[in-house]
Amino acid sequence: NALTAGRPAAVSQNAGRSRRFVWALAAMAVAAIALALSGALNFRSQSPAGVTRFDIGTPTGAFLRLDEQPAIAISPDGQTVAFVASESNVRRIYLRRQGEVEARALPGSDDGACPVFSPDGKSIAFATHAEIKKATLDGVASTIAATFNPRGLAWLSNETIVFAPEPRTGLATVPVSGGALTPLTKVEQDKNERSHRWPVVLPG
Repeated sequence: NALTAGRPAAVSQNAGRSRRFVWALAAMAVAAIALALSGALNFRSQSPAGVTRFDIGTPTGAFLRLDEQPAIAISPDGQTVAFVASESNVRRIYLRRQGEVEARALPGSDDGACPVFSPDGKSIAFATHAEIKKATLDGVASTIAATFNPRGLAWLSNETIVFAPEPRTGLATVPVSGGALTPLTKVEQDKNERSHRWPVVLPG
C-alpha cells in the first residue's frame, strides 16, 4: 500500500541526513583541532625570551658614579651595558659586553656621563662638561657639539641628538654628524619652569 511503499524513501532520507550530520561534526572537529594547533604555535612563537643575568663589576680602583647624572645604558640588543665610573679622579664611560669577563674603559670618554646607545647599538653618545661626543664601541671618538654642563641627551632614529645644552635652557637638537643647534623647546619662566632636561626616547 501507499504507507508501506513510502517507508524505504523515508529511511533513505533519514540516513542521508545522518551522514551529512556526521560529516559536519567531523569537519567542525578538524577545524577546532587546526585552530588549537595554530594558537599553540603562535603562542610559542610569541613567547618572550628567557631572562639573562650576569654580574657587572667596576674595574679595580674604580667606583660607579650614580650621584650626578644618568649613569647606565643598555644596548638595543641587550648585549652591552655602558656605565659611568671614576678611577684616579677621572670619570669615564665603561663597557661590559655579555661575552666578555671584565668591563673596559671606552677610549676618548674622559669626563663622560649620560651614555646613550645609537639605535643600531654600534655607537655611543655621551656628555662631558663642555661637549657632546660620540664614539664607536671600539673607541673612535669625535665631537658632535660644544655645550656647557649639559643635562642629558637622547639619540633619535633619524640620526639626531636631543639634549639640554645648559642647566637652565630648553632642549635643542643637533645632527649626529655635527652642525648647528636647533632649539626644540623653550623654558617658560612665567609658568615657573626652570629648565628642560633628561630627554628620553620612548618606544614606538
